[in-house]
Amino acid sequence: MRWPDLNHLDGYLPPELEKAYRQQYLKSDVKVASLSMLLLAILLVGLAYNDYVLFGFSSTFYFLIALRGIYLIYFSILVSYLWRNQDAVKYDWNIFLWLMLSMILVIIINLTRPAGYSGNIPVDVILILLVYLAMPMRLLFRTLGAFIFTLSDIFIFFIMRDAASTVGQYAAIFSLVMANVIGIYASARLYSFRRSSFKAIHEERIARDEIKKDAEIWQATFDSIRDLVSIQDTQYRLVRINKAYREAFSQTQGALIGSHCYEVVHGTSQPIADCPHRHVLETGSDANIEIFEPRLGVYLEISCSPIFREDGTLEGTVHIAKNITRRKKLEEKLTQMATRDNLTGLPNRAMLNDRFDIALANARRKNESMAFMILDLDRFKNINDSFGHAVGDMLLVAVAGRLTALLRKGDTVARIGGDEFAVLLPEIKSAEDAAQLAQKIIGAFQEPFSLDGRQLSVTTSIGIARYPSDGDDLEKLAKNADTAMYQAKEKGRNIYKMCESY
Repeated sequence: MRWPDLNHLDGYLPPELEKAYRQQYLKSDVKVASLSMLLLAILLVGLAYNDYVLFGFSSTFYFLIALRGIYLIYFSILVSYLWRNQDAVKYDWNIFLWLMLSMILVIIINLTRPAGYSGNIPVDVILILLVYLAMPMRLLFRTLGAFIFTLSDIFIFFIMRDAASTVGQYAAIFSLVMANVIGIYASARLYSFRRSSFKAIHEERIARDEIKKDAEIWQATFDSIRDLVSIQDTQYRLVRINKAYREAFSQTQGALIGSHCYEVVHGTSQPIADCPHRHVLETGSDANIEIFEPRLGVYLEISCSPIFREDGTLEGTVHIAKNITRRKKLEEKLTQMATRDNLTGLPNRAMLNDRFDIALANARRKNESMAFMILDLDRFKNINDSFGHAVGDMLLVAVAGRLTALLRKGDTVARIGGDEFAVLLPEIKSAEDAAQLAQKIIGAFQEPFSLDGRQLSVTTSIGIARYPSDGDDLEKLAKNADTAMYQAKEKGRNIYKMCESY
């Protein structure tokens, strides 16, 4: 094993992680090192009395006291420096230099006091163990300092003095060697364990940070969806909701999580009849519905999909509620444009055809009669020429309103062109019923129309055809009713005329 490889016994980490480790433990290492240096200083200073016993007030005594004094001064300066300048790289070298100075001091003392050397062996063993276990720095530095001290001790033991006995020599050497072996093993295990714990904590922190980051990204993505998104369990309880969902109901997440979805969305105590969540729970397949939600005042398109556990059991559902109000209103507008007269709002020919088909099917099934009227305003062209088309349009709107007010709920009045209107009367029992309604309409037109401050009077001529006697489809009935209407005009207008087949 090479000297640099000793670092691996300490469980050295990759460079960046090792740097973070050293920074984290630097303050506590400085504290431990300071306490260890203080202990050694006290030990060395405490042996000064032994110097006095051996040498009295001699030059040797004063020499040793001076060495100890220099050591204490250096110790004080170094401790102050370490606390003020906590640099991981400089820390190792400063501690190593102090360690070498301490070893040199002990070696000089041993050389100066050969008579007391045998009693120094236990102290030296303690110093070696103290270096390994209580000096937090690189294992390379710890081992180098301890080895130099050990070799110096052995050299002094054999070269500079006579051994009391061979057994004593070997016991001293064995003690010094074992102190290094135990020190290397124990300190390597200690610092390796500390580094592995730091690495585990660091990796756990990174994992938590990554999980937190993933959760934040997921939540940000979840909240960026403009549709109302929710995750629900099998008991209809909200498990998770996005920002749009919270804002739609003006509630915090804490106030909504755990609540039943039907209580929050619909304000009901039970799921609605066509609840997509219930459909998914029952079938395990996707469900889609479109509803109008009065509490929000919007149309929603709700897509509901199942969420399965790894074992295949259903865990819950994910709901995406899309606001389709604009689309619905556009559809209604397009439908109205396709089936309603733009000016009066009455059904146009297309809607009239649809309603006639329905009425015809009912009439055939129930063997009932129905009537069809064509109304035309008398001399409407004169009103347009005299007052303008704007006033003429206002009159048509007013006529549409008056006709609608006169009819039954199941009847249909439609504008089929210009000043011409059609009236569909399902479930007419007799021709007299149609005639009475026609006369009622003519009577209602006797009252003038108030239009933009003007009082305008207009009459109408009406032609009536009846199913099945005058035709069994809309085309025949309309043609016969139109013929009867022109006959009414020829007879002086402001009257109704039945189809001649009556």
